[in-house]
Amino acid sequence: MSKYHKDPSIYINEIELKVLEINRSKEFYTSIMGFKILKE
Repeated sequence: MSKYHKDPSIYINEIELKVLEINRSKEFYTSIMGFKILKE
């Protein structure tokens, strides 16, 4: 645990993305960034 911060005070619940290449973007955001797809 970091000695500079206690528990995080800001959370992101949901974001919306608009992309041109859906399959490539889904791979990036799920595999690399660790996002979960909630709805399409």
